[in-house]
Amino acid sequence: MKKILLIFALMALAFGLSARAQSIQELRDSMAMGNLNSQVDLAIHYIEGDSVERNEAEGLRLIKDAALKGNRYGELWLGICYHKGVGVDEDHQEAIKWFKSSAQKGNVTAMSLLAESYEDGDGVEVDSLQAFNLYKQAADNDYYPAQLKVAVSYENGSIVNRDLSQAFRYFKKAVDNEDAEDMANYFLARYYFNGWGTDVDRDKARILLENISDERYASQIKLLLNNIERGDTMSMYEFQFRTIPALVWDYEKGELEKSILTDVTEWQIYFGSQFISHYEWDWNDISSSVHHPNDSTEIIVYRFPDPARMPLCLYSAAVINSKTKECAYYTLEKTMNFGDITNLEKCWVFGGMTRDNASHVSYDGLTGDVTEQQFVDFILAFLGRSEKPLPMGETKYPTEE
Repeated sequence: MKKILLIFALMALAFGLSARAQSIQELRDSMAMGNLNSQVDLAIHYIEGDSVERNEAEGLRLIKDAALKGNRYGELWLGICYHKGVGVDEDHQEAIKWFKSSAQKGNVTAMSLLAESYEDGDGVEVDSLQAFNLYKQAADNDYYPAQLKVAVSYENGSIVNRDLSQAFRYFKKAVDNEDAEDMANYFLARYYFNGWGTDVDRDKARILLENISDERYASQIKLLLNNIERGDTMSMYEFQFRTIPALVWDYEKGELEKSILTDVTEWQIYFGSQFISHYEWDWNDISSSVHHPNDSTEIIVYRFPDPARMPLCLYSAAVINSKTKECAYYTLEKTMNFGDITNLEKCWVFGGMTRDNASHVSYDGLTGDVTEQQFVDFILAFLGRSEKPLPMGETKYPTEE
């Protein structure tokens, strides 16, 4: 699953938020009594041409007047006008000035827009931590979009340390928010199902998924509910020979971030988000390490428990050409297909998967206890051969279940 991206669309904010459900005359009367929020709401009507003749200049004048009087709602909208060039020349640095002023007065939308500017380097230098802190401030003030952003940040661990307990806390805040959208239920359901940051409660996870009514997600939600009902188990064989190489090829095609190849915890989140009930391993027994033997080669080695049966792997590896971004996937698996199987030495075969994930190719055999470094050296020796050895054997797998 691709990492989750929550984007605040400024244009949607500028022209998609309707003013309060008051008539134009009611807004004018309230404005005449000194209500600056009503003045800004009236200005939005002028900008949108909603119930009045469209007049951006008049809308801007009313917004600027409210902003200059220190009204945080007016400051927010003046920042939006400068950011989008509504009635004025587009000026993102000026927009930042007004977003900051509004945010300092507690406007949560301004906090989030300012956070997005720091995130994107829009009018300011990129500062991901400052962006996170602003999103968190807005989230703690019950702003739903920011609650999702903070939860995802804690889950990804790219800006702050990964903390699934904090991620659970903010996803739950988002679901409980009166502005919550359906898909917030999906994010939280994963945590109850897998016991991330909370106790396992698969009934609660199922109920959350069933409460998603948006028809756009109906087919996906049905698949996830079916996964829960079946109580599927992922086998180690499927994991080593189908799933990991599929991730490698998706990375090669530019469809996934490299972190999905290097971070075992991200694997756990990735598969847990598919609501798989059981695994033929303990996640704590699987780890990865990255080797850089030369400027053009990166080898990500995956370590597994000592195989209990054939043809499971002791090691496998994603090999990335740093210059071309081409990838390969190699395995070191338990076998009894060669050598003297009556002795006490372990028998291994060095092989790999084809790009279509349909064929497994075996190249060379070795015996005895093999270390991770020996596996890496074996890969490098194989890559360095001017002529690759003919396959010892090739196993065909169906491309579809």
